[in-house]
Amino acid sequence: MKYTIIFLLLLQTSAWAQLTQEPIEIRSRYLGEFGFFYNDRPLNIRQLKQLMAVNKDATQQLETALNYRTAAGISSVTGAVLMGYYLFEVSQDRPQNIWPVIVGGTLLIAAIPLNATYSNKTEKAIETYNDGLPYTNQSSNVELEWIGTGLVLRF
Repeated sequence: MKYTIIFLLLLQTSAWAQLTQEPIEIRSRYLGEFGFFYNDRPLNIRQLKQLMAVNKDATQQLETALNYRTAAGISSVTGAVLMGYYLFEVSQDRPQNIWPVIVGGTLLIAAIPLNATYSNKTEKAIETYNDGLPYTNQSSNVELEWIGTGLVLRF
């Protein structure tokens, strides 16, 4: 009898469980940086790709966004190195060539829209993933009550 009551109580509490997958959230962190969260746990890019692998459209959009991120990273690092090279040449009192400053500045400025495109495409990929989630609320009306000396279970 004791095991039957425990089983019925477990049945009642599990009957209201929702069979959903949690959406991915984007939260702002600092200085325009944003983070990805799933069940209130932060995700890195590798985990995000693994999680989104079930949705092919979202995965393809994320791959495109990561290509923009790579291009922005290469552009900004190359521009910073060229600007640093020019500053080094100036500090050593060597003849200055203005072209590293022009090319480096152009690459740094080009990295800004590439990074903005990465952000926009990543947000669209996460939105595509979240829109494709199956939300099914399968709660049932299971009632367990005592009537006199008996136990009534209604579905």
